[in-house]
Amino acid sequence: MGLFGSYLSFQFIVTMFLQSVLGWSPLGMALALLPAGLLVATSAPFADRLIDRFGATQLILTGLTALGLGYVLFLRVGTTPNYALDILPSVVLLGIGFALAFPSINVQATAGIRDSEQGLAAGLIQTSTQVGAALVLAVTTALVSGHGHATGSVTPQAMLDQYRPGLILSAAVAIAALLVAAAPAKRRNRV
Repeated sequence: MGLFGSYLSFQFIVTMFLQSVLGWSPLGMALALLPAGLLVATSAPFADRLIDRFGATQLILTGLTALGLGYVLFLRVGTTPNYALDILPSVVLLGIGFALAFPSINVQATAGIRDSEQGLAAGLIQTSTQVGAALVLAVTTALVSGHGHATGSVTPQAMLDQYRPGLILSAAVAIAALLVAAAPAKRRNRV
């Protein structure tokens, strides 16, 4: 839930930021986020080997750490960012984080499940990702709209300030997911 919730909410805020604040075209915005997608797509054929070598738990922790760092790093972006120095590092960390965490979460969540129940387990995983995305995005939009400004001329800095609570929420959700994933399994199973 935390992986998809934070990732989708971040993409929503960054889309608004790049287009509304910086005036980028939809194509320019898509190209700015493309490195993350390329990292996920190119790593997919090798995910099973990474999981076999390092273990699902370690890759989940590493992936969520990369996501959290990417979100926190993006918080320093201002109204006149340099793409290569200010935006790209976050995008790369997010791509790495998602590429490591998503397949590992799926593997770990279905490990030890009887073959006859694999479909049910996979359905529960996918449902939780969608619910997480919907919940965190709903809170994000409420935070962003709750920090709106009065009508009239709105500066790019004021718009960025309006989006910042949503960016902070994405980081907080990823860090909370990391803490849950890092908790010892015995303690997690009692909750």
